[in-house]
Amino acid sequence: FPAYLTKEGDTGIVIFVHGYRGDYSREVFAKMRAGDLVNMGYRSMIISYRNDRGLPKDPSGIYQYGATEWRDLDAAINKALEFSDNIVLWGTSGGGGPVSSWLVNTDDKNKIKGIIYEAPVINFWESVEVNGKARYPFIPELFFPYIKLFTEIRYGVDFDTMDFRDALVKSEVPVLLFHGDDDEWVPVDMSDYIAANRRTNFTYIRMANVGHVTSWNADPERYLFEIGKFIESLN
Repeated sequence: FPAYLTKEGDTGIVIFVHGYRGDYSREVFAKMRAGDLVNMGYRSMIISYRNDRGLPKDPSGIYQYGATEWRDLDAAINKALEFSDNIVLWGTSGGGGPVSSWLVNTDDKNKIKGIIYEAPVINFWESVEVNGKARYPFIPELFFPYIKLFTEIRYGVDFDTMDFRDALVKSEVPVLLFHGDDDEWVPVDMSDYIAANRRTNFTYIRMANVGHVTSWNADPERYLFEIGKFIESLN
């Protein structure tokens, strides 16, 4: 799958994984962060993967929130390793799925040095449930388990394969995670769960009164400081 790889930087490569319905060629968030990373000595690889606009679909015909997309990320990691042995993953919003699924499925976690998350989807069903209740408040809460079951049967979706919480808790790969507590799309509870249960190599920046993927907007200075401190700790 196509990708952008910036030219400047000799310390390592950060691979950006966009969220649902993202388009690598129009990833404003990643391109802005790429400019910041140059100053830290890192190149940026902004990748695409199956089901992106104009690209081949998953064999299932639907977005799998990481359950299959991790393979495309793994291919990108292998390509990045041709240029550097210092690879950091960055999963934004729904991009947290492929990144976390890679942790579950890879046979070599040592390919990467660390992970940065921004408001990540770590358990897809939880995100669906929270959004569903917000958008359709007239649907009784007790109906959601039946909606889940219907979706699994009708579309062949296995939501259990899209729940990466335990994998992230048990992983030793260093993680920096940003999440706003006023996120209207991805519940901050998912990130809180990881923070409450993981003890090592984990830095959690929980931003007060901040919405979805707007941690930088709320406090650019702190945001860049935390990123710089994190990636420096990986070297």
